[in-house]
Amino acid sequence: MLGCERHLVRLVPYEPAWAELYREEEARLRAALGDHVIQIEHVGSTSIPGLHAKPILDIVVAVRDMANASLFEEAVVPLGYVHMPEHDMPGRLYFVKRTEDDKSTHHLNITEFGTECWFTHVAFRDYLREHPESREEYRKLKLDLVRRHSTDRAAYQEGKGAFIEHILSLAREGQRGDERKNTRPTAEDSIQGPKTISLTRPHAAALLAQWLGRKVRCRSVMPLKGGICSPVFRLEFDYPPHLAVIKLQDVGKDDPLPRERQRLDYLHEHTKLPCPQVYLQDDSRAVVPYSFLLLECLPGVNLKAAQLRPEQRTAVDRELAQALIELHSHQRAAFGDIEGQSTVSNWTALFLPDLEECRRDMVEFLLPSELADLDRAVALAEEALSNSGEPTLIHNDVWAGNIMVHERGDGWHLSGLLDPIGLKYAEVEKELAYLQAFDTVGPAFFDAYTSHRPLREGFEFRRLFYWLETYMVHVWLGFGAEFRDRVVETSRQVVAMGRG
Repeated sequence: MLGCERHLVRLVPYEPAWAELYREEEARLRAALGDHVIQIEHVGSTSIPGLHAKPILDIVVAVRDMANASLFEEAVVPLGYVHMPEHDMPGRLYFVKRTEDDKSTHHLNITEFGTECWFTHVAFRDYLREHPESREEYRKLKLDLVRRHSTDRAAYQEGKGAFIEHILSLAREGQRGDERKNTRPTAEDSIQGPKTISLTRPHAAALLAQWLGRKVRCRSVMPLKGGICSPVFRLEFDYPPHLAVIKLQDVGKDDPLPRERQRLDYLHEHTKLPCPQVYLQDDSRAVVPYSFLLLECLPGVNLKAAQLRPEQRTAVDRELAQALIELHSHQRAAFGDIEGQSTVSNWTALFLPDLEECRRDMVEFLLPSELADLDRAVALAEEALSNSGEPTLIHNDVWAGNIMVHERGDGWHLSGLLDPIGLKYAEVEKELAYLQAFDTVGPAFFDAYTSHRPLREGFEFRRLFYWLETYMVHVWLGFGAEFRDRVVETSRQVVAMGRG
């Protein structure tokens, strides 16, 4: 499975098992290096599905401080690694692991987070993962080179040099472009057009210094996908914790960031739900020309981007169920916002006005016959939802883009939930219906959840009203014909089941 003769070049097609072998090795490295580690990445061709590769795992470890270099060597040598000082570079240690018959199986780089060594390995991998045409070009180049230089590894490496530099230049240009502009659709923008908000590294360094109380060098400002209401960036910098996430807003009185800070603080004070810590929130515009919210960077990626196998999803679903069971254990006497300033004792008094407002927004999107079906469905809501459960704390926006997951040696795990902007005390079935509306979770979630909190009889009908509200909101926000069709179909389902 792994192993390539020294000084020779042998390429094999991509093996899915390489990912599992990497996870096992990552777990060993984390155990050996302990708290020195910031991040570990599988890089090189064995980390890129669809690419031929030498059967050698390339790994790069980001540590907090290379001043501890001697400790790192002591830690990894018992794992079978041999230090190759002739291949060290300033700020990088290089190790190789070999089999008893002298075949190389692992290449290990240890460097500080954000160095050139870190960037070149990670950026090259990410670019080829995201650009199939470049990946295919690289695959053909490698196969051509191995036919000509299978016994001359130096010539093989030299033949790849120009292509690698070209890809890295594209990756750098993409990063600079992302720093210059980042466009995200907001609810308003879906109708009126996008706005552009940028964040330069000097501005990022200034706000980091405001938080940390010391001068900081910001190494990168990377836009993150998924921010619908606020542009979101990941900041990498040269002082612990080295990573943070920042949200920006250029609006005035309707700025949602103070509200999000308040809800995150509430969750940390009153619950055990995993979510980002608030580092700093400032709407004075004294440091940067925007209101901003600086947050903890949770490890991993969002569930939408993770593309997990079914068995991996099962494990994450079970952890998510436990997190929401704890969140939903928090109840009070009235429905409404967490501040307790706008509360009611009757759930329908809170939910029906929202549902009816959504219905009014559909006039310009639905045909008259479809609006008639929607009206018949909405008319059934008050009676269907009158027998509600206790006012329960819900996140109110749990979908794949707001669920962060990360991979460890023993598999994928829940990191936490993002964007609790809608946090409120509500009917818990609204949260569960939302999870089903987008197929965010599977049977493993509900098996784990209902073993602690059984669903009340009639949930399959009541959830349709929450689906209706969700789909109508997405139609109004401009998310396309798919949600319009869902409104029409769900209206008909409600009417049909209401008759029964």
